[in-house]
Amino acid sequence: MIDKARRILLVAAATLPLMASHAWAAGLISIIVTDPANPYWLTEGQVAKATAESLGYTANVSA
Repeated sequence: MIDKARRILLVAAATLPLMASHAWAAGLISIIVTDPANPYWLTEGQVAKATAESLGYTANVSA
């Protein structure tokens, strides 16, 4: 029983990086700002999004 549980855990640990790398390779960046109603944070989010997109990433801004 313990061998089976250990084997399942090892397989899960070995496949987790493979699944995580696919999400990483998608190129999505989420930018979180404090308060988009505040003009400072709105501009900060827009500049960060434009910079990320100029580097080839897809970006979304949210609070």
